[in-house]
Amino acid sequence: DMERPYTTRYRDQVDVFIGDERFINITASYGNYQFYPSSYDAESGIGSSLRFRHSGLDGDLKRDSILINHALRYSIWPQQGHQIALSLRGGWSDGDDIAQRSFGIGGPFGSNIPRGYHAEIARGDHLAAAALAYRLPLYRPFYGIGSSPLHIRQFILELFMDAAAVTDDSWMDNFRSEAMWYRSAGAACYGDYDFSRIRLRPGLGIAKQLDDKQDWKLFFELDFRY
Repeated sequence: DMERPYTTRYRDQVDVFIGDERFINITASYGNYQFYPSSYDAESGIGSSLRFRHSGLDGDLKRDSILINHALRYSIWPQQGHQIALSLRGGWSDGDDIAQRSFGIGGPFGSNIPRGYHAEIARGDHLAAAALAYRLPLYRPFYGIGSSPLHIRQFILELFMDAAAVTDDSWMDNFRSEAMWYRSAGAACYGDYDFSRIRLRPGLGIAKQLDDKQDWKLFFELDFRY
């Protein structure tokens, strides 16, 4: 039971909710990935998760949402760490109508797909998104710095293409015919480090917006695991 203020984009002809959200999340996941001492990410296998969220908005409004993630990793050259990564995401929601909806594209509070859209550009009741990437190591020193807990493992190049769309109506038909899809393509370089028992993966990338303003955007990511 948590609270979170809404500060997202307005939508025409629908009231904007201003207040606190109390919500319950229930998540189930499954994965059968393979990991090796030289792995920088999950290797050949699949992983799926389903999240159900029930929200109470200041006690008067209610919304329910379901978010499904499915990922596939396929190692095409295991000895050298080359892999293809496919990620799919789908979202459904229903309940009292508010301007913020349940799913967003772009920005820090969006779906993070497509990369290269720093501002939130669209929100809707239903979400569809996909990301396809080719990954390969650029340099693999696996080097420890003296007696420090920092261990430099490797540096990875990722070439990617992302796409995402949201809609408010019958979601499957609308995604095919009326939804505005936002796409991007680009490249990113990630470092793979161990610091004591923490796995760090900072990355810097550039993405070309294939829709909207068609700008080039730099982005930074930080992933860590304990």
